[in-house]
Amino acid sequence: VEVIKIDPKNTTINCSNCKSKVYKKLYNRIHKCKCGLEIDRDYNSAINILNIGQGLSKFTPVEIEPLRELTKVPTSSVVEAGSSLR
Repeated sequence: VEVIKIDPKNTTINCSNCKSKVYKKLYNRIHKCKCGLEIDRDYNSAINILNIGQGLSKFTPVEIEPLRELTKVPTSSVVEAGSSLR
């Protein structure tokens, strides 16, 4: 696994959609940009960090495609770690 150190500076300010700078106070938890993007500021930051990391990586992914829909598992079939099986 390759690990890349990313400077988190401005990752919550820069819009992950259009790259505009959107200044906000720390207590503002929603990133709202003129381009129409409105998401949690930490999620916006995570997208920016991912994009930076993918741009710095020495390896190019063979395929980049949207995530497929996750399989939903009923909660009754989930067994918590450390619990006994019934």
